[in-house]
Amino acid sequence: MAVRYLKANKKYKKSWFSFFKKFFKKSDQSILHRMAKHYDLPDNDLEKGLTLKKTGKAGLNVLMLLVKIFTTVLIIAGLIFILAYFNIPFGFLKKNNIVVISNAGLVVNTEFNSAEVFLGDQKLGSTPVNLKSLGAGTYTLKLVPSNNEKHFLSNLEVPITLVGGRTTVVKAQVGPTHRTSSYSVVYSDKKEAVDLIVKTEHPGVEVYVDDKKIGVTPVIYEKLDAGPHVIKLKSNGYRTISIEVNKNINETLYIKAKLYEYILNAH
Repeated sequence: MAVRYLKANKKYKKSWFSFFKKFFKKSDQSILHRMAKHYDLPDNDLEKGLTLKKTGKAGLNVLMLLVKIFTTVLIIAGLIFILAYFNIPFGFLKKNNIVVISNAGLVVNTEFNSAEVFLGDQKLGSTPVNLKSLGAGTYTLKLVPSNNEKHFLSNLEVPITLVGGRTTVVKAQVGPTHRTSSYSVVYSDKKEAVDLIVKTEHPGVEVYVDDKKIGVTPVIYEKLDAGPHVIKLKSNGYRTISIEVNKNINETLYIKAKLYEYILNAH
């Protein structure tokens, strides 16, 4: 009201604040010339002042943006560190058997006879099978002989472990019975205290690495050099299994196996 009264009686005078507010709100050449004339300044001096003002303001905006980005990164990194330190939420998900890591690979091959491959109720195809996008976890793989061999061979169930970002390799021989069938399962995970763990369905199987005996199953082998190796599983009365592996430096290899049992006078 007071401003309107002063304007109506032609007694209103703009303050320095309103003058510069209008100046920074509009920056065309006519305003520059009027200001230069009002203050008896050369036009180029006024233009330099306005340029410096804009430059300073732009630099301050960039600095504030960098500070905000840096602060956001620090907050996110701190949250990730806290979650990792207390194993949240991965500990809870693992405890409740909730799969959060996908893209595990699976390779299945059978000797002598082909078989249909099932993971639970899901059919994956017929051997050979090579898949790269399965959910990580522990499963029972079922191998069903093809139609023309069902009367001679029995189904074979193989316990497997799928690890996210890695490939599990299964090699099997489907026989007339469970005793006359065999399989080997090879997978890897992040490096633990040992390099190789070997387990077999029946204990006491001799384990050889590159023709050197390292023990009888279950075997926990502390030192296995990185690179290709041939691992053999031998036991009296059973068919020897030979497994080719390629050991990486930052991983532990796991082998689960069942040997084919020779049965004499079986009917």
